[in-house]
Amino acid sequence: MSSGIHDMGGMIELYEKIDRQEHVYSHWERSTHAVLGLLIKKGFFSIDEHRRAIEQLPKDQYMSQTYYEKFASAIAALCVSKGVFKKIDLDEELGEVPQETSVRYSPGDLVRVRDEKASMRWRKPHLRTPGYIFGQVGRIERSCCGLYADPEAKAFAESAPRLPLYRVRFYQLDVWEGYSGHSQDTIDVEIYQPWLLPASEEELTTQRLRSAEIHEGLHEGGSVAHLPRPLTTKVIMMNASSVMLLAGTSTSTEHNGDDRARCQPSHHSGVDTHELLKPGGRKRTGNHGQVGDSHADHGHEQVGDSHADHGDHVHEGREKVEFAATEKEGDDSDRRRLAEAVGRLFVKKEILQPDEIRRALEILDSRGTQNGGAKLIARAWTDPEFKARLMRDGNAAAAELGLEGSNYPPREDVPEGCSPKQKYGTVLTVVENTSQVHNLVVCTLCSCYPISILGMSPSWYKSRAYRSRAIREPRSVLAEFGLQLPPDVVVRVNDSTADNRYLVMPERPQGTEDWDEDRLAGLISRDSLIGVARVSTKKRLLS
Repeated sequence: MSSGIHDMGGMIELYEKIDRQEHVYSHWERSTHAVLGLLIKKGFFSIDEHRRAIEQLPKDQYMSQTYYEKFASAIAALCVSKGVFKKIDLDEELGEVPQETSVRYSPGDLVRVRDEKASMRWRKPHLRTPGYIFGQVGRIERSCCGLYADPEAKAFAESAPRLPLYRVRFYQLDVWEGYSGHSQDTIDVEIYQPWLLPASEEELTTQRLRSAEIHEGLHEGGSVAHLPRPLTTKVIMMNASSVMLLAGTSTSTEHNGDDRARCQPSHHSGVDTHELLKPGGRKRTGNHGQVGDSHADHGHEQVGDSHADHGDHVHEGREKVEFAATEKEGDDSDRRRLAEAVGRLFVKKEILQPDEIRRALEILDSRGTQNGGAKLIARAWTDPEFKARLMRDGNAAAAELGLEGSNYPPREDVPEGCSPKQKYGTVLTVVENTSQVHNLVVCTLCSCYPISILGMSPSWYKSRAYRSRAIREPRSVLAEFGLQLPPDVVVRVNDSTADNRYLVMPERPQGTEDWDEDRLAGLISRDSLIGVARVSTKKRLLS
């Protein structure tokens, strides 16, 4: 049983081959990590509050955002809730303060609902435009309903501009994949003007065609039972005018004919045939969010397209598509907007100084180059007394070598007489591999990692595939990394779910008995300290 969307250990639906390709973190990602550390150090919030904010992100947002997008979303939400800055401040920094009060659309106009932008995601769960309608084309059903205060601003107890509100009509068949009702069933949704973009008849036709193709495929394959005859591609091509009617508005004169009678079973004869809607575009499941948007800020694959990385699986579930697509970041210009806006706000409001952000970033970058983990293990291999101290208190042993063993500052509220380990922000815990036991480290709840010793974690360590599989099928995961363990070796998985940060002490290779620490440290890789590799002299001897 899962404790939340973040709890990925053993989730079979996330199983896939682990992408071991190294991801070079961009400046905005590293800066976001550095800023988080500074805010925690200054006491604006705790690491656990930040974790909670991430865990409380709506499911579609959690699954579609990249790792550091979630960091930025949680930072923004916490800062607004704690009064560090106001939502309107962030809106201004993003250049998205809606001030338009003039009515832009009239009855019969075609509009497209905006896709949820990265800069807006932190505001959830109080977005008042439902996720199932993102990216859909519909028609304005009646005159503007009036000017109403922006509910997304009011939710944060801030003054809100008044915005035009419309009723927009959509075809159910276009919105929901496998919809089992009538092909002309519609849904009317109330949407504020900033969420709407002008759309064309051509976009509506294209959307309707795609809906019909997918729906017809499901119907013929027996995926949907007891359906009225779906609006087929041939029918749409010949009778686009009936498809394009929304709120009684006709299409261009190049489309003629009327297929409404053919599409409607007799028991629907009472339906007003002028109250029609829009053509098919992206397909939805019952969950909020879209399956088929190819926008960079969503990372979704387009339903119906034969993208090479999508293959023939055009009917995959929304979440599975998102899981895979989010791993392929592509252009991160939209992804970084919120993080960069938050960073600028901290400087403008003198919460953080540019120099301290720069210093924090330099420290973060340097941790991966200090080779701290390898130095600790090499010393332990050559000094039994140091090894005993390292196994007993990793933080103290790290300090002996001038290394910081904790990811963040020690707690100040630890009462006298407590165990020495409790005085550290995070506890560096070393687990030893032997000929009979092999250790593997994972964090199934997020991606806890000894960053102070090893630097930023590899992208595969954060991935959903690794987090879900390592806990349940560790031998298969190790095999993907090229490590085949004998059947008699016990695998011990260490799930870093709280304040311990694990470091694996690999077995010392045979034939290195006379090697010094520096030479030994050169053998020890980051992957061996996580447990997905063994230490070997082969590469060293061949080089």
